[in-house]
Amino acid sequence: MSRPRAADDFAAIRARIHELRSESRPHAADDFATIRARIDELRREITAASKAPGSRSQKGERPRPSAPIR
Repeated sequence: MSRPRAADDFAAIRARIHELRSESRPHAADDFATIRARIDELRREITAASKAPGSRSQKGERPRPSAPIR
């Protein structure tokens, strides 16, 4: 006599999936306030870097890739 396979126990699988979904923490993409704050922070850093003395954008030069693109 063979044992039933775990994949054949759909009720148990569904119950476990439901359990895992209900106890999982929220996805990072659901935390819009934190994402928005980080985007704003990065924009301020980019703006400050572009205004720094000696920066390429202040000299009117475009940034160049450090390695050739293949």
